Amino acid sequence: MSTNMVHDTALPLMDWETYKNQMCTLFLPTDWEYTARMAVLRLKQGSCPFMDFALDAMGCNNLLASTTSFMNDDFLHDAIKAGMDPELVIKCHRENMNTFTDFRPWLDEVKRLDKRRRQRFDEIAKEFAHFNVRTTVPRRVLSR
Repeated sequence: MSTNMVHDTALPLMDWETYKNQMCTLFLPTDWEYTARMAVLRLKQGSCPFMDFALDAMGCNNLLASTTSFMNDDFLHDAIKAGMDPELVIKCHRENMNTFTDFRPWLDEVKRLDKRRRQRFDEIAKEFAHFNVRTTVPRRVLSR
């Protein structure tokens, strides 16, 4: 198949798998599956919300659908747990999240816990900012 897809008469005759394989062969490095899988395994939540992190991992994994590098829900579950924020991991452990056997319900519950945790952090930050404003002595008072 030529790289000029507009003039290629074979294109309309291809099924999706053939088309996808041709595109991969033409435009991706030979080790793209390995690279994409390793990208999923290296992901870390950092300071972003849990679901943003989880959706990034699931999106990268979806690119691997129909390949030998695609991760099933159990493996993806483990990969996401390994990259989670350590404080959220502890919170999940304390909430007995290890009792969940299905990936999707676990994902929803972690999302809920993370949202609650982030709301509490925001409340603390607002309280601190309010307290800090009230107790800060103006510079002009200090310079007298």
